[in-house]
Order: sequence, then C-alpha cells, then structure tokens
Amino acid sequence: MPTREHQGATVRVATRADEAAVADVAYRTAYFGGPAAAFFPCRDAFAVFWVLPYLRAGHAMVVETDDGVVGYCVGVDRGADYVRGLLPLLPGLLGELLTGRCRGWRGALRYGLRALRYPTRGAPANAYPAHLHVALTSAARGRGSGRALLTAYLAAAAERGVSGLQLSTTERNAQAVSLYSSLGFEVWTTRVSPLWRPWTGRDETHLVLVKRLTGAKG
Repeated sequence: MPTREHQGATVRVATRADEAAVADVAYRTAYFGGPAAAFFPCRDAFAVFWVLPYLRAGHAMVVETDDGVVGYCVGVDRGADYVRGLLPLLPGLLGELLTGRCRGWRGALRYGLRALRYPTRGAPANAYPAHLHVALTSAARGRGSGRALLTAYLAAAAERGVSGLQLSTTERNAQAVSLYSSLGFEVWTTRVSPLWRPWTGRDETHLVLVKRLTGAKG
C-alpha cells in the first residue's frame, strides 16, 4: 500500500523497524487512553502479548509525524496468525521472568488471571475471522489521524480478501467507539464485566464491534 498523507501525518505500512515505537505507543495508551503501567507493570511482557505477534505474523499500519510514530492499527486475518506470531516470543519472555529482568511481573500476572476469569467472548470467527487494535497518543487524537489510519487498514484488509473483522473495547472509550461506528462497525454484544474493578473501582461495559467488508475479494 502506498503511503497516505493526512494533515501533516503519514499513514504507512509498519515494518520490523517500528516495533519499539509501536510498543511504546501501545504501552502509553492501553489503560483507557493512559499508561498501561496502571494495570500491567511489565513493559516487555506487554509488548509480547499486545504488539509483537501482530508485527511478526499479522498486519500493521502506523501514523507518523515529525515526532515519530504517534498511532497504529494492528491485526490478524485469523486467530491462528496471532498464535503463530506469539509462540516464538514465549521462550524469550520466560527467560526474562526466570532471570528477574521482567520487572512488574506480579502485577501483570494479576491482570492476566483476571482476564482469564472474566473473558470477553468475541463474535463468531466464521463470520468475522479478523481482529484488530487501534491506538493513538493523546496528542494525535481529534485530528482525523485515527480515521485515516483505520480507513487505510480496512481497505487493505478488503484487498487481502478479509470478509469480516471484529474488535473489543469499552464504553469508556467513547471517542473510539464513535469512530468505529462512523466507519460501519456495529455492536455485536455488550457485557458488564468486573475485570477492571481493582484499577477503576467499578465494573466496565465491554463491547465487541463487528464489520463486514462487502468489497472483499473471493
């Protein structure tokens, strides 16, 4: 895909050279737009589960300005691709845990156990096989970069023949939900979950949003 310019920002396909920058944006924004350290205080483990599998075995685009990468959209066309990207990373993460280099692992484990206890059930994979994640730094929000990024990603997914996508978020991310809705995503299911209660002090409403790509090949 060629690069696209939008109000001084460039939307382009990510490369392996962007891994650190994408991981940094992800960590700075994962807690309802704020730093993930609030609930997952192990940066390396966070990157292994939330970022690197997509860059290694999936698809990724970034928004870049003079300040560097300020946003991204990552995803896989099927769940097996995420697993394929994740498995080679686990031995290295285990090594960091065993040697004490993954600081904050206890806090990260607390979140992981709660996520297993209170999972968000996705939409049917046969209808919506692909999933994605989008994030922008606070400085990049409200300028149309998220729309340009997601529009480009969806167009590329359709070109690859993807028939449907899904993503999960919460009602608290109202600005993101509004963007998704404006681009044709619909709510598949909602669920009030106690997952975040230790950090936010309340239950949060989780949303699974879906979109069919009618222009997909095949």
